[in-house]
Amino acid sequence: MKIMKNIINLEKKNLLFVCLGIFLIGAVVNFLNPYPLFYVHQIILLLILFLSMTVVKKIFVFFDQSFPSPLKDARLDGFNKNFNSKMYSCIILIISTSVTLIYFISIFCLEYIKINLVGIYALMLGACALYVSIIGYCLLVILIRYLRTIRKDALELVEYERFSPANTDWLIKTSEFFNYLKRNFFILGFLFTLEYAILIPQNAIEFSPNFQINTKNNAAFIMTWTGILLFIVLAFPIISFLSKKYIKEIIASFKQKTILELDKLLIIAEKNNSGTDVLSYVNLINRVNSSPSYPWSASNFRISSLIPLLTISVHLSKIISNFDWKNIGI
Repeated sequence: MKIMKNIINLEKKNLLFVCLGIFLIGAVVNFLNPYPLFYVHQIILLLILFLSMTVVKKIFVFFDQSFPSPLKDARLDGFNKNFNSKMYSCIILIISTSVTLIYFISIFCLEYIKINLVGIYALMLGACALYVSIIGYCLLVILIRYLRTIRKDALELVEYERFSPANTDWLIKTSEFFNYLKRNFFILGFLFTLEYAILIPQNAIEFSPNFQINTKNNAAFIMTWTGILLFIVLAFPIISFLSKKYIKEIIASFKQKTILELDKLLIIAEKNNSGTDVLSYVNLINRVNSSPSYPWSASNFRISSLIPLLTISVHLSKIISNFDWKNIGI
């Protein structure tokens, strides 16, 4: 998977130089063939490209170095290799290519971009930004599936902190990394929604006297905004919820496993009439029960809950700007 490896091996300073080069080329293109709000579109797309490439690189690095460690059983090596192969799968590239083609065919149908010098530049930059972002989105889904599979099939293969599972090193790192992903995919989702909203022409949506969409291709308009609604406004909070849910369930399973082991020792101590041991085991069971259900260092992140509100606010601001207030007497 040459594309994946190129993203992984690209250093941040080199990526900055690439983005700077793209910016300068765009400045020349816009000078020769001016486009309204060109630099606004360009900066948004360059931010998306830079952020998405950084996220993709970090996902691969994280999986290789921190997910999970240390190993308790050699079988986990095969388990990890299986998911690693999925991260390099051609299916991810097929999905990314398909989504990118659908969106840019729709944009051309809506005549947001024309076939000229600036249009070709916008097509190449926008397609690259969307393509890499979809790769990142697919990798995020694979990480969620990895957590789910660990919860179901591999709990006995990994080490954990017996009396406070939430303080297990790889779980803390995993929680913190998912918070990093939430922040960055939140920003990506907001930037994509903002960029697409800016492209909508004035009076594309009317509410008076009847609701009406006035675009060059209403089907393409509805399809693209439905995609944004499903994959950003709705899907992202669901994925965010699932990541936290699976981590909590892993911790709960570890706590249950420890308590069952302590219960067995408690029964033996009671049979032996060892009061000191009984008290010790009871205290340990209470300690495990009262231990955190989620890594504390990652528990304060709440920005993901704002994404539906903020992305919808972009849609509403655009709708309000297109509203014909004179027809309702305001």
